[in-house]
Amino acid sequence: MAERKIKVIIAKPGLDGHDRGAKVLARGLRDEGFEVVYTGLRQTPEMVVTAALQEDVDVVGLSILSGAHLTLLPRICALLGEKGMNDVLVVAGGHDQACAALGAGVMGGGIAQLFASGEIPIRVKDINNEAVAKAYQQAAQVLKGQLQRRRINKLEMMQVMHRISGTVDYSGFKRCNLVIEAVVEDLNIKKSVLTELEKQVSDQTIIATNTSSLNVNDMAEVLRIKERFVGLHFFNPLHAEEICSTSF
Repeated sequence: MAERKIKVIIAKPGLDGHDRGAKVLARGLRDEGFEVVYTGLRQTPEMVVTAALQEDVDVVGLSILSGAHLTLLPRICALLGEKGMNDVLVVAGGHDQACAALGAGVMGGGIAQLFASGEIPIRVKDINNEAVAKAYQQAAQVLKGQLQRRRINKLEMMQVMHRISGTVDYSGFKRCNLVIEAVVEDLNIKKSVLTELEKQVSDQTIIATNTSSLNVNDMAEVLRIKERFVGLHFFNPLHAEEICSTSF
């Protein structure tokens, strides 16, 4: 009697439209002898659990690009429990290239839109919610222009905006690979911001400044790990230029 294969369902919950990694994983599991079902894009938690029940799977694999896993995973696990599927293993993975921008003005909003359009989740921090809202407004304004010119559709615009999150504290910064400082062009203010920032990120995080006029080495003086600091100047407007210069 042939041994029963382990059956896995690979699902893409939420608005994320990036599924290359999920397809590579599905193919790899099939090559290793697993029975694999791929649900396709933009699945609700209810759709994922219904498919898992119908297919009688052993494992539910979830691929999530953005921070939406914080709400989607508990919901899917709760629904599986309601269906009596507590013995089903749930695993999740996704994009690990999270970034952040300090300062939610025109440049901060432009940086957020640029990274989010490149399928990289980005967190934007400023001193209050009104300031953070400006980053959303800046990103939305650029995307609406692209929508009007038919460079993107409405769903793609929603996906980009979904990758941008705002905060007035440093929550989420520990997992960022890159943080870009984009506050006012004042050396003392930037030094103060960088001193505070370094305490809130991991030692592996790259810290960049978007300065266009100040000396990068002068700013690096306040940092404990100076080697991870870099100048990363984006030309304004970002969505039109899509050019940046670097300095070390």
